Amino acid sequence: MKKFTSLMVVGIVSLLFSGCGGGKFIRPVSTSSPNEKLIWSTHEKGRPIWMIKEKGFPFFVGQSEKFATEKGARDDALRHALKKAAVYI
Repeated sequence: MKKFTSLMVVGIVSLLFSGCGGGKFIRPVSTSSPNEKLIWSTHEKGRPIWMIKEKGFPFFVGQSEKFATEKGARDDALRHALKKAAVYI
């Protein structure tokens, strides 16, 4: 009886852990249409010309995901930049 009970406990615990472990996978970045492309930077040489270059002051650029509105994308980019600044500090 003790062997059966311990076998049942091990079986239930293994089912619980196996049920919580799956479903997370990394998708490759792909474009959905031929006219769509990813833009990693708006300027090829790093910073834009209009950006003030001050020594000792780091700058953080946020990148947003796809959003239906410009405001949503802007808010997400700001959130991403603030997160990068917090990690830096």
